[in-house]
Amino acid sequence: MKMRFLCCAHREELSKKPSQAINIWQDGFDTGKIFFEQKQWNDALPQLGCAFETAEIIFTSRAVEARHASDIFAHSSILLARVFAELGYIDQSFEVLLLAIERIEQELTYQPDTKVWLNISLQTIYDALDSPLFMKSSSAPLPHQATRRARLAIH
Repeated sequence: MKMRFLCCAHREELSKKPSQAINIWQDGFDTGKIFFEQKQWNDALPQLGCAFETAEIIFTSRAVEARHASDIFAHSSILLARVFAELGYIDQSFEVLLLAIERIEQELTYQPDTKVWLNISLQTIYDALDSPLFMKSSSAPLPHQATRRARLAIH
């Protein structure tokens, strides 16, 4: 299963014009959410995949306030992960969420003044991992279950 949804040209263009990325993210997220609500997982996947990658560009470029950027990124990762899970791609589902967690944790190092918002986004992702959809997908304990509270306490 592919984990890249934006082509190199679009990724580069959006990275250079983060204000344009906001509109692209909103279109992809809204369209993907409609497909998601209609349980059209295969149609939702590319839309939400593009929204997730665009959200990371927004998050990294600080095109919007940190609290909004981290919220966009967290919710985009969760919805994409849910689609992967619904399609039976459990490994990819967890990979998306763990990538988002790692990326937000990196940002904590570089932007300590946004600690509160970043921790809220981390908690949102951890809560998603604890949801029945993800819990029933794995019989083994997940790495986040043992380290979540310790990570949040450190940050």
